[in-house]
Amino acid sequence: MEEFQLAHESVAMLEERAEGLRAVIAALEEDRQALQVKSSEMFPTCTGSMEPRITCLDTAVVLQNFLPEDIALDNVIAYYPPGQEGAGDGPPVFHRVTNIKVEDDVHYFWPRGDALDEPDGVWVPEGNVLGYLIELRPGTRPQNSALRDRVNGARELYASARDRMLEARGRYDDLAVRHCGSVEAVSTCSTISQEGRAELRAAYDVFSGAWGEYVNATCGYDKAYYHGLHESQPSTGQQSGQYVAPSLCSQGG
Repeated sequence: MEEFQLAHESVAMLEERAEGLRAVIAALEEDRQALQVKSSEMFPTCTGSMEPRITCLDTAVVLQNFLPEDIALDNVIAYYPPGQEGAGDGPPVFHRVTNIKVEDDVHYFWPRGDALDEPDGVWVPEGNVLGYLIELRPGTRPQNSALRDRVNGARELYASARDRMLEARGRYDDLAVRHCGSVEAVSTCSTISQEGRAELRAAYDVFSGAWGEYVNATCGYDKAYYHGLHESQPSTGQQSGQYVAPSLCSQGG
């Protein structure tokens, strides 16, 4: 009986040690799984927002099995904006992380396109991130060349027209303040001289013309951006909706 009892205790000790070893093996397997790279090819769209470092002529390889804490400032992430559930609502966005915060153990990322003056304006939760860029294959999609040129050309016209409009608006505002005290007071300004009124009218005409050019350029860029967003991806069999021009534009799609 004593030998049997000792044997039973030995078996129990072995089982306990085996259970500990199984736990260690499971942890090692989990670590090994994390080291296995799961990546996929994705395709930046022809919006020009990451020009010139990333274009719609390139193929992006993103790491999918990432940990949120692995994403650092300056990484380029592929994400769906909050409210966009998936590919059916449009392609993912490829933008650079410029800020990070953690709330309730959830990582949030603040992205911006390299070619854009302003950030995207949304905190992207980790669940909306598809992966981050680990490799870029330049020039693998030359079929997008014409579309890229169209979008970039429209963006350049928009930026140029915007600068001219802002310059003309600043000139008019300065004259309005000088002659009438404020822009709002121009319509009731009775102390302005004939020469000042003519100068103000000429500045307004320049601004009005620049504004018209700006609106036209904005509409042209909006339409080119839409087509660049929806036509630069490999065909998935899903048809995008017809372009609808903003109300600001006098002409539709």
